[in-house]
Amino acid sequence: MTTVRSAATSGTCSMANSNNDSDAEAAMKVSEKSSLLGGTLPNLSGSTEDTSDDACHAAILRAKCMIAARWAQMGVFYSYIGIFFAAAKKKGGDGFTLMHIGYLMTALMGGMTLGSYTLPVLADHCRRHVTLGLAFHVLMTTCMGLLMAIPRGNFCATLFFLCLGSFWNGGYGPIVDSAVFQICGKFRDRTSFGHIRLWGCVSWAIGALAVSLIMDKTKNRWYYYLNTFLIAYVVLSPFTFYFSYNLLRAEFPSGSRKSKAASTTTSREGKTISSLKRLLLFPLTPPFYAAVICLGMLFAALNTFVYIWAVDDLGASYTQIGVATAVLNCCEVGIFLGAKAISRRIGTHGVLYMSAAAYAFRLALYGYFVKSAWWLVLGEPFHALTFSLPMGSLGACTNAIADASDCPRTTAQGFRTGSMNLGRAAGFIVSAWLFQHISAATMFRGMLIAIVPCMFLSVMLLHRSAVALRDRKGVDQGHGLPLLFAE
Repeated sequence: MTTVRSAATSGTCSMANSNNDSDAEAAMKVSEKSSLLGGTLPNLSGSTEDTSDDACHAAILRAKCMIAARWAQMGVFYSYIGIFFAAAKKKGGDGFTLMHIGYLMTALMGGMTLGSYTLPVLADHCRRHVTLGLAFHVLMTTCMGLLMAIPRGNFCATLFFLCLGSFWNGGYGPIVDSAVFQICGKFRDRTSFGHIRLWGCVSWAIGALAVSLIMDKTKNRWYYYLNTFLIAYVVLSPFTFYFSYNLLRAEFPSGSRKSKAASTTTSREGKTISSLKRLLLFPLTPPFYAAVICLGMLFAALNTFVYIWAVDDLGASYTQIGVATAVLNCCEVGIFLGAKAISRRIGTHGVLYMSAAAYAFRLALYGYFVKSAWWLVLGEPFHALTFSLPMGSLGACTNAIADASDCPRTTAQGFRTGSMNLGRAAGFIVSAWLFQHISAATMFRGMLIAIVPCMFLSVMLLHRSAVALRDRKGVDQGHGLPLLFAE
C-alpha cells in the first residue's frame, strides 16, 4: 500500500509538470489506482487544479454545505411524502388507496429514472453543468411545491406534478454528486465521500425531527398540517440553490476545461451515443446495474411503506417517526466515518454483501417480529448498513467503470442513479400490491424471499467479472477496477 501511495504521489507531480501526453496519461492511471484503493475517485479536472491546503479546505466546505442543504430539503420530503399520501384517504373519503400510493411512488421514481438517464447526458454533451444543474433544481422545487396547491385526493394532478418534479431531480442529483466525487478525487488523502456525506445525515435528522414535532403540535388545530413538510421543503430550497451554485461554479468553471486531460474528456463527450454503447457493453456493467436495481427494490419496501405501516397499523405518532429517523441518521454518521476503511478492507463486493445481509435482517424483523412502533428505533438504524454504507463504493465503482469504458463520468453517475430509481419504481408497485391486497407482513416476507437472493447473486457475478478482468488485463489495466475488489 505504501508503494502504491508513493507511486501515486510521484505520478501526480509528473502530471503537473510534464508536457508529454503519454507521461500525463501514465501518471493519471497511477493516481487513479491510489484513489480507488481509498474508496474515492480520481481527479476529473486535469493537471492544473490547485491542491493546496486552502483550496482543499474551501472545496470540502463547499461540498459539505451543499450536501447539508440538499439533504435537509430532500430529507423532509422523503420522510413524509408517503404519510402525506396515506392521510389523504382519510379526508373526505376520496383520497388515495395503498395502490394509488404505489402508483404515485412508482411515478416519483420513474420520473427520476428517466431524468437520470437523459439529463446528465445532456449536461455532458452541452458542457453546461452549472446552468443546467441549477435550472433542474428550480424546476424540481417548483413542481414539488405545487403539491400544496392541489386539492387533497386529486390523483391525476398529483401524479403529473410528482412525476415532472422527480424528472428534474433526476438530472440535478447526478450533476452535484459528480462535483462532490471530483473533490474526493482531488483531495483523496484529506477527505472521503463518507466524511462529506455524513453532513447530509445530520441535516436530515434535524429537519425531519423538527417537522415531526411541528406536525404533532398542529394536527388538531390546522386541517392542512401535513403541508408542513412541503413548506419546509420550499423554504430550504434557496439554501440548496445557493450552495449548489457555489459548488458547481468551482468544479465546472465556464463549463469547460483548459487542460490536456480535459481535451480527452471533450472528445469523449462529443460522441455521446458511442460512449453510451461502450458503457453498457462493458463486462462489469450488467451485474453492477443488476445489483443496483435490487438495492433500489429493497429500498422501496423498507422506506415509505414502513412509515405508512407504522402510522396506520402500529399506531405510531409523528414524534416516534421523527425519533426513529433521527436515530437512523446518527447511525449513518458513524457508518460514513468508517465507510472508507470498510470498503478498503472488504472491497466493493464485500460492502454489497453486507448491505444485502442487513436488508435481510430488517425485512425478517418487520415481517415476523415487530408488534410495536418503538421497534422502528431498533430496525431503522440498519438503513445505515443497507443503503448508506454502499454509497461511496458504488460511486467509486461507477467512475472506474466509466473510465475503463471511456464514457463521461457524469453520464455514468446518471445511469447508476437511474438504475437505482428503476429498481425503486418496481419495488414500490410490487410492495403496494402486496401491502393492499394481502398484508404488510407479506410485503416484507415476499421481498425477503424474492429480491434478497437476487442481490446476492448479482454481487457474486460482479465480483467474478472483476476477478476475470484482473486475470485478463492485470491490476494496472481497466483503470484500477480490480483494486476495488479485495481478495
